Amino acid sequence: MKIAKITSKGQITIPANIRKKLKTQFVSVELKGDTLILKPVKDAGGILSKYAIEKSYEKIKEREEKVIEEGFTERENT
Repeated sequence: MKIAKITSKGQITIPANIRKKLKTQFVSVELKGDTLILKPVKDAGGILSKYAIEKSYEKIKEREEKVIEEGFTERENT
């Protein structure tokens, strides 16, 4: 068993060896009684698919990079 500290911002670090086994950057979080349950979500759509514009992590990163680039372009033009 590994122990993870919860930061003042509510963040925890999942040990690298466990993250590699999960093969994802997304987890669902559930609380059952006093037990915290983290489950891997294989794509960004996952359990939030009705809210997701893009379904894969790669597409989300592409969209994010485009938005950031457009934001910088917008600032340069003002």
